Amino acid sequence: MNVFSSDAALNALAAALGVPGAPKVAATVDGMTFRTLEVDGRPLAHHRLVDFLEPVDHDAPVEGDERSLRLPLRYLPRVARHTVAATAWPEVASPELDPAPFVRWDRFADWDDFERAVTTRRKKLWADSRRTTARLHETAGPLTFVDDDGDDEAWTTCVRWKRAQYARTGAPDGLGDPESQAFLAALRTAGVARMATLRAGGRLVAAHIGLWADGRQYYWLPAYDPEFEKHSPGRLLLHHLLRASAARGDAEFDFLFGDEEYKWWYATDVRVISSIGQPGPIDRIRRYRHVLPRRHPELRRRAQVVVRGARRLRARGDRPMSSTGAPR
Repeated sequence: MNVFSSDAALNALAAALGVPGAPKVAATVDGMTFRTLEVDGRPLAHHRLVDFLEPVDHDAPVEGDERSLRLPLRYLPRVARHTVAATAWPEVASPELDPAPFVRWDRFADWDDFERAVTTRRKKLWADSRRTTARLHETAGPLTFVDDDGDDEAWTTCVRWKRAQYARTGAPDGLGDPESQAFLAALRTAGVARMATLRAGGRLVAAHIGLWADGRQYYWLPAYDPEFEKHSPGRLLLHHLLRASAARGDAEFDFLFGDEEYKWWYATDVRVISSIGQPGPIDRIRRYRHVLPRRHPELRRRAQVVVRGARRLRARGDRPMSSTGAPR
């Protein structure tokens, strides 16, 4: 069971959905049991800010529930089926599966051991980060990392940067609706979501809203100031977060759902994510749209060209015009 099925996260989600006090239930799908909310008499199958669910022991009591129910559920779109070593992912990968890479800290004797392991995959990574840190210091001032920063203004800035990133990349804006914003705020109030920051000369250059529960640090909503992009502030903040997690004695640093290249530089293991159960018509369409580009990479490349062209046209339309009417 991961953080998304914890009491704190489910209570936060219930509040965001406008059903505070909604019962927590154990939903069973294809013989596997998952902890979620009961909403309108049915187990909640998914939410845009819930990366994936992990199974719980089918016979164990569902602790902390207002009502201990076990309800059947037809379908869940993203669940962790099992775990394999990161090096084994290419052998099991398929268009129907997604990875959720993570670091198991017990794989390493100490931080230096971890750095050596990462260097075998990305030879100049740490040296490059040290050079980038020095350049950012020279450009903007001394760097300051805060692992648990309660600055409200920085929190708002992090969310704004993240939404701007979604807009730039064409990704769905998971933070744009009031329900998601309420969920995020409730997670922060519960102490599950907390923000780390990196400042240069006192100026915020990168921030990360992450989750933490049961000795597991979740890398969730990282963002940075685009003005400092050439200094890789997001990567510098990630390295601080990794070191802080190791020093704290966490069991894992979880990169959550996604196949981004950088995650594989650090990961030791990966959770294999897939759908489970029998989807209805709408879920079948969503799943097909997700899998189709992987089965036909040429379609993905063509779609990316179209999206990039559309973004360029939109950017040109947003640029101010000169007195002659030409963009400047």
